[in-house]
Amino acid sequence: MNKIFIFCLLAASIAMAQRQKIAVLPALMDNESMLTERQLEMLTDKVRSIASDNLPLSDFILLKQDFVIEQLGAEAFFNDCKEGACIGTLVAKVQADFGARCDVFVSDNKLWLKFELYGTLRGESEAGTISTFAEEVKDVPSMLDLIERRVPDAFKRIIIVPIAQQVPQLQQQTPSPAKMRFGARVNIGTAWTDAVTLKTNDEDVNLSRKFGDNKGLGVYALIPILGIYFVPELTIQHETLKREANNEDIFEEVIYKETAIDIPIFFRFRYREENLIYLGAGPYFCIVLNTAGNLEEYFKISRFRFNYYGFGYEMGIRISKHFSLDMRGFYAFGLFDNVDFSMKTQEQFGFSYTF
Repeated sequence: MNKIFIFCLLAASIAMAQRQKIAVLPALMDNESMLTERQLEMLTDKVRSIASDNLPLSDFILLKQDFVIEQLGAEAFFNDCKEGACIGTLVAKVQADFGARCDVFVSDNKLWLKFELYGTLRGESEAGTISTFAEEVKDVPSMLDLIERRVPDAFKRIIIVPIAQQVPQLQQQTPSPAKMRFGARVNIGTAWTDAVTLKTNDEDVNLSRKFGDNKGLGVYALIPILGIYFVPELTIQHETLKREANNEDIFEEVIYKETAIDIPIFFRFRYREENLIYLGAGPYFCIVLNTAGNLEEYFKISRFRFNYYGFGYEMGIRISKHFSLDMRGFYAFGLFDNVDFSMKTQEQFGFSYTF
């Protein structure tokens, strides 16, 4: 039991030693100020009240006024002040880290109040004046108002961590620059062509590609450039669609399959660790590798190397640092030897993993 008691006393003494001591010295006046002893005590009590309200008790100890006067010695204190002893000497006498005092004096037939906060800031080896001001006043109420306005800011200065201690913390909080990353994406979706005009036997035939499905697998890179991400992607895409001719007397329903390389190039905004949603937009290209189905039995279509070109958009949701879900849309124009116009549309839902 005795060991526990001794341990508690030791822990308490260590905690007390780490806290800085504040001494509010009794307010003083010169012979011409004509204030009563009670009025001087009001000024001292006001400064003590502000110190108690603005300084955290976990870091500071406000010394009792009786202890301060006892350490100074009431008569010796006033004698020292008359002899011009500085506040630093008085703070050393009470073995405090900081000392605050108000002085009332008359200059040019005007009444003045001076306040000074003296001490050693945490992390510094030398003591000095931390804050001081002097203003003209009319009476004791105006002195109390002045203390209420100016003294809180003075005490707040000793709470702020010195700049020398702030620099390492700022360096730790500074986010590291964005780096290039790579990832893979799978998708499923839909595709269709809004209008197609084919020329055969000197006659124009209008067809529409009906609703179909697509699926793909791709790889991409995230390249940070000037606050955004440049995202080139390469995807193998497979589509299965149905076409119906407007003239059912001539053409029957046909199946069309296509394997292609999709190349979207997005400029992605708000893709950061702290962002949940990101947006992207950019050009889109498609290179057809092969086609299949009975459509070519009717129209022997040959294609250019770049079959489609257009633009795309995306809206994504980051699940974690590595995983994200997105929705994309692609709108592209097609180039065919025997086709006047073709517009291809894709809507996709994708799942991505970024390394």
